[in-house]
Amino acid sequence: SAVSPAIAPTGQYLTITGKNFGTKIGTISFKTATTGQVTLGDFTFPQQCAAAVWTDKQIIVKFPRGQGTVGTKYIVQVKTADNQTSLFDQNHSLTLQSGDPTPGICAITPTSGPIPFPAGQSVRLYGDYFITAAQPKADIYFWDAGATNPDSITGRVAVPAESIVEITANTATVVPPADTVTGPVSVYRP
Repeated sequence: SAVSPAIAPTGQYLTITGKNFGTKIGTISFKTATTGQVTLGDFTFPQQCAAAVWTDKQIIVKFPRGQGTVGTKYIVQVKTADNQTSLFDQNHSLTLQSGDPTPGICAITPTSGPIPFPAGQSVRLYGDYFITAAQPKADIYFWDAGATNPDSITGRVAVPAESIVEITANTATVVPPADTVTGPVSVYRP
């Protein structure tokens, strides 16, 4: 199992991978390695993401905004809805850093379709921090045949500005570029 990213600001989408988490939301605890203080994970997501944030093999959670201490290492513990608890394992940790969280996507509808998309149809992305008051612009990237790194926009195809139908802090409606292939989608604030 793993926690990704291992270094992040509060509010950042964190992905915990593993197995036997069940399909109902349990509890994520972040425990300081030094004092033992526990902060509970934040599962405040758009309602369209309810089925995606806790699955048997993956959990998406946020370290609550306004809590924790920058530079502190927190050990992550999973407690399933049926009260099965993982150990506080030093190898599964998060270190808080300063700054704002990057955009996080927790649901996409539809998840598949023909390319090019038929006239008048679009894809809707749900998540957090797509745009902010300080950064009111965002770019959206779809996977391209030349892309190789799911953590980078390099080699991806950008959605032209005229194909971004609408974008808010929590949603984006776009028409995918004609050369899109199956793969990850990213929202990037320049």
